[in-house]
Amino acid sequence: RIFNILLQHSLPLTDSSDWIDENFVDGEDIALYDLKYLERLPEKVKELLEDESKAERIIEKGFDNVKNHFTWKQSVDAMLQEVENIFVE
Repeated sequence: RIFNILLQHSLPLTDSSDWIDENFVDGEDIALYDLKYLERLPEKVKELLEDESKAERIIEKGFDNVKNHFTWKQSVDAMLQEVENIFVE
């Protein structure tokens, strides 16, 4: 879902996870909210809608991150490398 959003040059606004935290930076290449503080979500959305240049910077960095690290080819190559590592060891 996040990949598709960014590759469509749109801004993902999502809650965090360990995987997201390892691969993205809030406010740099993704927009995150905390499920514990949902009352802050409307303000976060308002901020992103009002600051178009900030939103565009996040989208561009997120697009580059996905394009450079998370395409189907890169995912398959990583899986094949893992399989090769298993059988070579």
